[in-house]
Amino acid sequence: MEWGRQVNPLTLEATAAPFPKRLDTCDCERLLKCPNGTKIRATSGGADDITDCVKTGEQVLRRASVIPQSAAAYKWWGERYDKRREFDSETGLWTGADMFLRNHSAFTELSGADDLSVGTLFLRTFETAVMTLDLRSVAANLTYDEHYRIAVYVDCKPCPTGYACNYEQEPPTCSQGPSGREQQLNLESCLAKRTKKVCLTATGNFTDCDAYKNSTKERGNIYSAIPFQTLSLFKANSMHCIHVKIVISIQLCSISHALMHLNVYFLFYSVDPCVVEYYEGDLHLCQQVPYFCDDTPRYKQNWRIPMEYCRRVGDSPVCRGRSYRDSLNNFASGKTAVDFELLADGLTTQEVFATYQGWIESFATFNYECNVTIDDPSSANYGRNSNKVAAEMLEASSFEHSLKPFLEPPLGLDDVPQLERMVTGCCACEPHSMPEFFNQNAPDPGFYDNKHTKVQLAVSALKDTEITVCFELQHGQYLPEFEVIR
Repeated sequence: MEWGRQVNPLTLEATAAPFPKRLDTCDCERLLKCPNGTKIRATSGGADDITDCVKTGEQVLRRASVIPQSAAAYKWWGERYDKRREFDSETGLWTGADMFLRNHSAFTELSGADDLSVGTLFLRTFETAVMTLDLRSVAANLTYDEHYRIAVYVDCKPCPTGYACNYEQEPPTCSQGPSGREQQLNLESCLAKRTKKVCLTATGNFTDCDAYKNSTKERGNIYSAIPFQTLSLFKANSMHCIHVKIVISIQLCSISHALMHLNVYFLFYSVDPCVVEYYEGDLHLCQQVPYFCDDTPRYKQNWRIPMEYCRRVGDSPVCRGRSYRDSLNNFASGKTAVDFELLADGLTTQEVFATYQGWIESFATFNYECNVTIDDPSSANYGRNSNKVAAEMLEASSFEHSLKPFLEPPLGLDDVPQLERMVTGCCACEPHSMPEFFNQNAPDPGFYDNKHTKVQLAVSALKDTEITVCFELQHGQYLPEFEVIR
């Protein structure tokens, strides 16, 4: 660096400032580096032109599914391509059948773009998927296998973009990309961004968010000679947890007189005041994104729900004697009962389970009243609702390991998390071999390859299989050209 004079264009004042003496000591020299995903051609002995930079084959910079998101609206025998089986809470059975597309809008991490997702295609045994790709509009200088490729992954998902895998090592692992700590932070970021609604009673029992509202319907008929118009659905105000919804349907009886037959349905919804609605991270969805390069143990986890446990008599929620605060997860494992037995008056673990009941911790400051708003100005909770405070506390929580059941005897076991399974690292998910046409490159006139045409790819399943079929960019110089494919 060397010092010189820098003049402020507004005040015309000159001050001493450092200036680079050699540009190659700054970031400017990075302009002469090869683009992302590339390296200098081994035989060039150095590069003096960007064409000397060739792909490494270890890194994918951008992905685009070969199946457009609009395909979700396609139908086969009247069923949408993205339909999934549904769980019937009344019968306890799954109904319907899975169709073809899964998570077509869920995995933006695999594409490298927030507005683009890479889903999977489900094939049953002996089913065949035929994909016709029109590549005639692809840029003339975007060359197959040199700059991009079509990849098929079978029963696995590839690493997110930006990960570089070394396939020469056994087992394959990341040669570049985020560190182990950063991979864990990526999972936590997904949990913060992707959430799901959960409904929990004040005493710690999970319930269906749609089923906990009970409804009854009454019908009344009204005949009226009114001008023809469209009446829409509206909802009346709610009081004391009773919601009234009025549904009006119209039948045109006579066009000349515009006589209307109105069927009015009054729907009365009775809402359980002790159910708390809150949002927690969607662990199932985020764990399907392969954030980890190497094989990683996956422990069973549950959202930490702070509870207050104590002996309660009858229907009264007031604690009788000493209370113990712990998570719902630890109580289910028996840890709470074991710990409490060591502290309490000679109670056994079974007695703790049998006589001690829990409430969500925050309700203690509201005298265990559900859906109540404090109107006492002297109270610390003035103007606050007990259910909303509970929801805020729960949403501020996080996941914790589920513990192995605490056996008896002996007491006082160490906390041992439950291991679900070992998850294979994403670098072990390699593209399936392609037909010979995709390995040969006999250039067509005016192009550097023979793929600037309509290409058809057929995939047959020998067993129930999930496949991911996508375009993958491997040369950073051609990102604008690749955007046309998506």
